[in-house]
Amino acid sequence: MKKTILLLTFLIATSSYSAETSWGKRVIYRVIFQGKYQGVAITDIAAKNIDNHYLRETELYVEGAKELIKTVVEENEIKEAESTIHILQNCQKLGGSNDRVYAAGRLIQACKLSVEHELIKTRLDLLDFNEKQLANGYAWIGEVPVYGIIKLNTPELIMDLTYYRWGKI
Repeated sequence: MKKTILLLTFLIATSSYSAETSWGKRVIYRVIFQGKYQGVAITDIAAKNIDNHYLRETELYVEGAKELIKTVVEENEIKEAESTIHILQNCQKLGGSNDRVYAAGRLIQACKLSVEHELIKTRLDLLDFNEKQLANGYAWIGEVPVYGIIKLNTPELIMDLTYYRWGKI
């Protein structure tokens, strides 16, 4: 059933994009807010435009309603694999713990950090998920596209990565 829901979500999301936009990286998260399943969040990064900016679209499907957040982002805001590898290699020095997390159908090497850590706050802000300050929880960072967040677990919000695609941008 979980795979059916994910496939349906993926098909709905991909059918809604314009053929004019060249989409590259994608992440899809299952979202639980205040203990209640809320739907999915899909974030895509599009190719650079002529001004050397990227377009980030986050679609939130919550209780049957869709909210679309479009943001123009600078190249330095796109956290590539190199920055995630640095975090994984220096996890304990950064105050985290090395971990392995099962997500998106595979076991992924991760660094578990408090959501109060600046690295996590920055990445949540970039994903448009930190409008409400989160506390007393953890995020797992690993080699996945967009901002490297594999899992987020706080009393208010749980996000689990269910799909990702690197793609070229």
